[in-house]
Amino acid sequence: MRPCHAPNKIFDCRADTSSSSSFRQPARQSPISWLRLPSFLLLSRRRRRPQPNTPHPASRRVAQVVIMARRRLLLALLCACVAALATAGAANAAGRKMVGVYELKKGDFSIKVTNWGATVTSVVLPDSKGNYADVVLGYDTIAGYVNETTYFGALVGRVANRIANARFVLDGKAYHLFKNDGNNSLHGGHRGFSQVIWTVKDFVGGGDSPYITLYYHSFDGEQGFPGDLDVYVTYELASPYVLRVHMNATALDKATPVNLAQHTYWNMGGQGSGDILHNTVQLFASRYTPVDSALIPTGVVAPVAGTPYDFRTPTPVGARIRQVSGGAAGVFGYDMNYAVDGEPEALRKVAVVRDDASGRALELWANQPGVQFYTANFLPNITGKGGKVYHQYGALCLETQGFPDAVNHPNFPSQIVRPGQVYKHDMVFKSSFTKRRGGQKPCRASSFTARRQVVPGLLHAKRIHLFRARVNHGIHPTLVDRLVAGGRILSSHAAARTTSAHAPHPSSRSSPAALRRSDDLPRPSSLLNVSTTPPRRRMGSQFTPRSPPTGQQGSNCTPNAHRSPSLFIVRSTNLLSLSKLKPRGRACLPRLLPSPTCPVLLQAIAGRRAMARRRELLLALMMCVASAMAATGADAADARKMVGVYELKKGDFSVKVTNWGARLMSVVFPDSKGNLADVILGRDTIAEYVNDTSYFGPITGRIAQRVARGRFVLDGKVYHMYRNDGRNTIHGGGRGFSRSIWTVTEYVGGGDAPSITFYYRSFDGEQGLPGNVDAYVTYRMPAPYTLAVHMNATALDKATPVNFLLHAYWNLGGHGSGDVLGHALRLHASRYAVLDEELLPSSGRIEPVAGTPLDFRAPTAIGARIRQVMGGRIVGYDANYIVDGEGMRLVAQARDGRSGRAMELWANQPTMQLYTGNWLNHTAGKDGKVYNQYGGFCLETMGYVDAVNHPEFPSQTLRPGQVYRHDMVFKFSF
Repeated sequence: MRPCHAPNKIFDCRADTSSSSSFRQPARQSPISWLRLPSFLLLSRRRRRPQPNTPHPASRRVAQVVIMARRRLLLALLCACVAALATAGAANAAGRKMVGVYELKKGDFSIKVTNWGATVTSVVLPDSKGNYADVVLGYDTIAGYVNETTYFGALVGRVANRIANARFVLDGKAYHLFKNDGNNSLHGGHRGFSQVIWTVKDFVGGGDSPYITLYYHSFDGEQGFPGDLDVYVTYELASPYVLRVHMNATALDKATPVNLAQHTYWNMGGQGSGDILHNTVQLFASRYTPVDSALIPTGVVAPVAGTPYDFRTPTPVGARIRQVSGGAAGVFGYDMNYAVDGEPEALRKVAVVRDDASGRALELWANQPGVQFYTANFLPNITGKGGKVYHQYGALCLETQGFPDAVNHPNFPSQIVRPGQVYKHDMVFKSSFTKRRGGQKPCRASSFTARRQVVPGLLHAKRIHLFRARVNHGIHPTLVDRLVAGGRILSSHAAARTTSAHAPHPSSRSSPAALRRSDDLPRPSSLLNVSTTPPRRRMGSQFTPRSPPTGQQGSNCTPNAHRSPSLFIVRSTNLLSLSKLKPRGRACLPRLLPSPTCPVLLQAIAGRRAMARRRELLLALMMCVASAMAATGADAADARKMVGVYELKKGDFSVKVTNWGARLMSVVFPDSKGNLADVILGRDTIAEYVNDTSYFGPITGRIAQRVARGRFVLDGKVYHMYRNDGRNTIHGGGRGFSRSIWTVTEYVGGGDAPSITFYYRSFDGEQGLPGNVDAYVTYRMPAPYTLAVHMNATALDKATPVNFLLHAYWNLGGHGSGDVLGHALRLHASRYAVLDEELLPSSGRIEPVAGTPLDFRAPTAIGARIRQVMGGRIVGYDANYIVDGEGMRLVAQARDGRSGRAMELWANQPTMQLYTGNWLNHTAGKDGKVYNQYGGFCLETMGYVDAVNHPEFPSQTLRPGQVYRHDMVFKFSF
């Protein structure tokens, strides 16, 4: 094959030029209108402007490559498309069980919803000038919602709002709930409906009535509430700019309180645009329920007349806000339940909100007796979507609901649902925007002209003439076009004065796809980053744009007509790839300066011509260092409460863990040739671990392995657990320890003995298990190539079974390197527990391994006899071994002959489960690797399987005050 000079090298250059006659090049339209090209093709360094009838130089190069491609390449692409369409249905069905984001769109009105907490993540609307904005607060990624403490957009329950002392009495029986708001329970407990994965039952993204229906089964005892409950929520775009929310719940077997609420934060000026104190609000409620200092209703229903809570006529939110306590000392703001006027259970108008600056308005209709009006009094400078920072009063919530703490106030409308009864809650959000006559021309992407007065010293007409031509002719925008249409220019001024420099600007009406798919845009630090939002200055509690200087008036696009004379680092004539930067500098700068402003400095260094002056570089460097130090200090306090990844490192041996499930994510050490490899199977991101069904690396519990029929008897009382493995329970239930956020109590990443300790409080009734339990897990490197894992748990108030295990998948050849059938394995176990097809020890028999395919007393290849073994209903090992000896002892030894890596496992538990990854089936893993059957093996030390139902097995029951201890030590060599 002769060398191919196409810059992206995606085509075969063997094509004969004689075949090019079948490909006709358009006279004026270039092939780059439908190809996504690398940035260095689009950002040409040539100074000469192409002639009107001459294709762009980049276009000519790509056209030559396209002309040379053979027909068989196009045929192959067509076949691939057909295959993709054929599998789309299956992929879509599987995806509904995973956490994802779903978009509903009707014209220029769109919303996004995720099945993590049935959460509304985005609502995009035009304003009176036609500019688009997302008007709800939220995060850019699912991981942000997993870390959530403010309930952005979530559906909360089983009982929304507060329950005093986390206790209520129903039919003569007292129920105790999880306390997550001081001494009270809030929004269903710390793992209420907002912190679970809902199932997507139906989804239609477009058409006349786009909608999505989500389902969740709330089990008996969840967060302390009685009875099983089936819950559904439907989000529907019923007509232009109208969002309907339908919630219903059916009690299946016991009476239970139900009160669901939709907890979206609204800012009609656009999320992150400032506070809502000047928004006018009208509430159709003449009474409210006064509260005490803990925001618990006193039981009185009082008139609003003559109080700061009177919003019966349109009133600015900030008019009387300083007269209202926000629920804590020194905090002002509304967090109050109003009794909605009108006929009970009828759909009636509840509230109207209007933002005069944008012209947007919102009407809320609902059928609930109350509405909670909350003004985001406790937003602690949270970084949200697009890098925006949300401050106090940055949004408002209108949560229609039953009255708070109604279960403890007989005079409030009842929230009790009896078996077979259905709870129904309907909401209708009607959005509108006032069309203004005359005045300024709307700012749209198509009217974004390349004039020097738009952004002085930055934009140059000859650099964006392609954008103007293609938008005006309806051609699909290329990479450069989409970047400009997204509306971003990053400057040192913007980086220092605002945190929203990376946010896509909502004014791209001529290309709504660029706005809706802004997450798909490439964001390398070497590209010009544009922000069409003018700099603003603080005036009291209101942001106001600066006035244009003399000589800048009269632009057709006033909001974009001025930029302050900031020290812009990047120039349009220096849009060169960071590949020009020397590798050493390119590699070390991001590590030295982990700051949002560092791309500015990197871009300045990358240019070869007309570079920024030395004082500008010095200023940018100072900004990088200052912002990095500030970010480090601010984040350190909160990091341990959030989901994160933590590294332990000792020489060339390193381990990574996350507090999502106290999970082991990575173990890296060298082979016999000195090559480093990660020997743990796993995922690339936390969001993927949220979706994980293979238990890659977590601590599982409160009872690891299976419990027959999800049932056991303790001290004469029958306990029923959540069933998540057919008729049985596995690894603690559907939301066991592996699907919980653990608290980092101590972390030392380096030194002589790097370690990290996680803590989790398992509450009484969690997954149906009795009593409160304090659980701790410590990962520690006590010696070179040694990883110690210490687990302990203390029963606080009730007897309860406890059995933890670490569910790591090992492949000593390196994760994704193939199967482990060639690994030599030795187990120090001469007996095993006989398991049935459901992998339960139903017979209770313990048999010797001698003469069976389970005998690994001598080093044996895992694949030597694997075809003779059934791991339940599939070929492979999923067997429980009785470890020989007592105390801390050698359990297993494994060796990979190809890499020379070896591992020893020591533990103090009575049994060990050997699992050979029988159910791995083209499972996506780290670094783009794919894990297939037998791609890893697990060595899970633990108590006996289903010991709670077998008195002949060693007991796993802890009495109050007793401590469970489980120690493991992995010793690696090569």
